[in-house]
Amino acid sequence: MDLEFDEDAAIEELRKGWKKDDILKEIEELKVHPLFIKNEDEIKETETLGALRAVQFDGDDETVALNLYKAGNSIVVERLDAPEVKERWTHHRYLCLQALKKYDEALLKTKDKDLIIRTLSNMALVFLKMKSWGPAIETCDKVLALSPGHEKALYRKGQAYFELARYEEAAEVCQKGIEQFGPKSSFPELASRVHEEQEKLAKKTQTKVSVLKSKREKVHAFFTKRGWRLSNFESYDSRPFEPELEVDGEDLSLPVLFLFPEHAQVDFAKEVNQHTVIWSLFEQILEQDGGFAWDSAGNYRPPDIELCAIVEQTPPINPPKPGTDPYEKPKLRRKIIIGQDTTFAQILDVKDYVMPKVFEIFVTSKRTPFYSYFEKALND
Repeated sequence: MDLEFDEDAAIEELRKGWKKDDILKEIEELKVHPLFIKNEDEIKETETLGALRAVQFDGDDETVALNLYKAGNSIVVERLDAPEVKERWTHHRYLCLQALKKYDEALLKTKDKDLIIRTLSNMALVFLKMKSWGPAIETCDKVLALSPGHEKALYRKGQAYFELARYEEAAEVCQKGIEQFGPKSSFPELASRVHEEQEKLAKKTQTKVSVLKSKREKVHAFFTKRGWRLSNFESYDSRPFEPELEVDGEDLSLPVLFLFPEHAQVDFAKEVNQHTVIWSLFEQILEQDGGFAWDSAGNYRPPDIELCAIVEQTPPINPPKPGTDPYEKPKLRRKIIIGQDTTFAQILDVKDYVMPKVFEIFVTSKRTPFYSYFEKALND
């Protein structure tokens, strides 16, 4: 039965002995009464609404739990898939949270294992609808711990793995589902989608590895031709080691890090040519930044700063002891002071210099005590 609020009749009735302000206040309160509201978005939590809800969830704990479970199901079944709800993501999420709240309250009330399993299974479904893949997997695991043969929970777990692009885990779930529930279940269709995405990913990865390998070989040849050394260029099958390092004809494009060890700060320059003068690059960065915000004392400005690269050598132990690594510690480190006209190519020309994954330039200030500490650390 739909109830209509007749404002004119209410005013006429309230006029009997009521002040105008009291009448208007009462009318406003009646307008938001749960019995008269048509649009659920206008519903506000009130004592009246709480009392009405309490009537629905009255009784012993198990009865209340069952009613809460049904209330959650009502939201999921009757409202979540409505077109007008799907088009409004915030409203859809709100309803999902309301359903989860009902299920949570049901779990707090019940000790019935069957109801717990059904409630958790439906919670997993809501998490899927919210695209909360991680919580969906966790909830499915709880169901499967209580009921290892729960088909819906296993399938929903596979769906979540698929959406996370964790295809190996999804394939394992599908295989298990096919073994348990047969080829007529939903698992073969999901397994087919998983396999299709695995093939796409494999082709994409193979292409990417091939491009990287070709690029690395080109960089390797460029370095070898000039007698330069680069760390880890042989490991084609590992993670990309220098995605910014490029060779274009006779020019090398390399990434550079300016390291400020005293303040644990860094500045990054991308795609620098090997013929670039290092000091000029640094001064551009300094000018662009207008000085360094962390250098409140103004110590890191020319002519008080020093730029250097580090050559690290591990000399053989002579004579090497039987059963020991001839290249084990101690390591020797020495500075290459960078002059006003020094280029990156000149640093790469230095004997024993091995370029790390990113070209590293250390910046220190002669005005601070750290300068002496840094010198000592290199020599220790």
